[in-house]
Amino acid sequence: MLSEDAFLALPAALRLAPPRVADALAERFRPDLAVGLGRYLGVADAVAGELLAEEGIPGRALFDAEGRWNLVLVRRAVRSRRVWREPDTRLLFHLRSDAGLVRALVDEVAEPDDPFWDPLVEAMCEHAKEGDPFAMARGPFPKVTLETAIERCAQLPVELAMDLCVEVARRCGRAGLRELTDAALGSRWLHEQVAAAVGEAEPVAYLLARRRADRWGDPDAAAQYVRAVSDRGPAEPPDDLPPIDWGLIRHEIAREEDWEHHYPDLTWFTAWEDCPADLRDRAFSDDPALAARRCRRPPVEVLAHPALVGRPAALTELLRRCIREGWFTVDRLTAEGPGVATLLAALPREEPSVRDALTGLAASFGTDPTAWVTLYATLGTFTGPAVALPHAVARAEPVVVWPDPEPAAFPLTAPEGARAAFVALLAHASEETRLAVVPHLDQRAAQHLLVCEDPAPRVRAALLDAHCSAASSADVHALVKELAYDTESSEPALVRYARKHLVLPWDALLEAVDEGDPHETSVLALAQDAGHDERFAWAVLCFVSRLGRRCPPMYAPLPERPGPEFFLTHVPDPVDHLWSLTLDPNDRDLDPAEPCAAARALTDRYLGTDVEAWTIALGLVETFTGTLPELLATARAAAGGGGGAGPV
Repeated sequence: MLSEDAFLALPAALRLAPPRVADALAERFRPDLAVGLGRYLGVADAVAGELLAEEGIPGRALFDAEGRWNLVLVRRAVRSRRVWREPDTRLLFHLRSDAGLVRALVDEVAEPDDPFWDPLVEAMCEHAKEGDPFAMARGPFPKVTLETAIERCAQLPVELAMDLCVEVARRCGRAGLRELTDAALGSRWLHEQVAAAVGEAEPVAYLLARRRADRWGDPDAAAQYVRAVSDRGPAEPPDDLPPIDWGLIRHEIAREEDWEHHYPDLTWFTAWEDCPADLRDRAFSDDPALAARRCRRPPVEVLAHPALVGRPAALTELLRRCIREGWFTVDRLTAEGPGVATLLAALPREEPSVRDALTGLAASFGTDPTAWVTLYATLGTFTGPAVALPHAVARAEPVVVWPDPEPAAFPLTAPEGARAAFVALLAHASEETRLAVVPHLDQRAAQHLLVCEDPAPRVRAALLDAHCSAASSADVHALVKELAYDTESSEPALVRYARKHLVLPWDALLEAVDEGDPHETSVLALAQDAGHDERFAWAVLCFVSRLGRRCPPMYAPLPERPGPEFFLTHVPDPVDHLWSLTLDPNDRDLDPAEPCAAARALTDRYLGTDVEAWTIALGLVETFTGTLPELLATARAAAGGGGGAGPV
């Protein structure tokens, strides 16, 4: 039998193995699968084995992309009266925690009055606050209809809330309406109508007669409002958007303080090209990052919204979309966009048209260092568009000495505001210009150019020569030794080193981290510095893995989380990173996602169709401390040298 940790690798193996191998592995590990499914469902192993024995699920489909049991198995369990009779069954837990499963099972209900479905009814009531309230209310269970109306009426426009009350009248009669009168419905008027309907001969007809037909009559528009008021995640609005009556949206916002009415997520409506300016402005004020991701074809003045000026990452996201979608050209952005410091700090420089524009703008300042120092002094106060900047600098009083110089920093963060704009322009100036300007920079600007811009060798040498002293091997050794202690001691040492030598000795630090010499807090402090490269990020992840953690702490902001290929080839103790084997970062929306190509290529190379090698690999997972390629090679050798023993 596989241990509990080794069992965690089985879903990955079944997903990665060729189909016939996966089926053979599923058969070989049938007792382990029965134990695992029994533990998951809270039933006896024998009952779980019967569920697995039913036809229709191939070995590679027993688990989804995240290692969860196939939904078909859970549905089989829900339909099994024997499973419900198990004393420790966890079916109700799964129903409560999986709204998608609940909705899928509703279609299978033939006799809603059968007490067998009581747990499903209970689970649906638990989910009454989620998803489409009308789909829930019009399902087979009157109790769910009532609970949905109780939970959702206060969120909705009065007309849509009235529609839910009508469903209650149809399905639950006067008794249900009486219960509704004790709920917070979001509108005093609606509460009065429901109370009056209780005493009417035809409650449904009474409520329908009072439902305004000229408001929220389009079910597609109503569905979009429901999404805006109930889905608070990062979902994207659909491409095919129905017309929206913006007066109705304003009406709902105006009554946000009325009882417990739920305020809609206005960023959802920025996807409509005709979204009114006042609603769009409020959306960006509410959540600039989400509005920047959802907004479509914004007017140029949106780019100067105060909330975006303070959120350069959100502005960069919006500018990138504007350029790639062809909503704005870079020429128009430099002529009509936000203030120059804000714009230049946020422009997505991976776009060729942006690089061309920055190169052209940088050329207008020539090679005179005074012009460039004056440019930096001007950027702090100039609020005009980028195209007007050269004229403003030419008219300004020349500034010879760098204003308010700052020393090098640790941890170094990306430049912001005027510094970011200046560094972006100087990085796109000619090499002759950069060499002339370098001696006139302050130490922080020199550090930003070195760390964030990857300058040409001559420029790099000039920066180091002008702004720091060369580090000796003794300096490096002393720093690494200091990092063996916690950050109360090591961080001041890193600050001193950065100010003396401008950039940290990353090769030496990489070697030290690989050897496990620095204190954990020192390693995580280094991970916050903008100067480290991908190799160091990998070393930090390996260091954290050796400490027994499954992933880096959230407070260690690595620049990019490496993809599965990194974990496949570099990280020891692969059982801690099994998620990386079957989740393709480019296909996360697929259900189930295909394993990443690198994972499949790796297992194909070492294990192929050799069932014995796959079996040995699963047995090694729990205690093997090397990397995944080393584990697979060991399994292949133990099975007879790569494909010769036990092929399917």
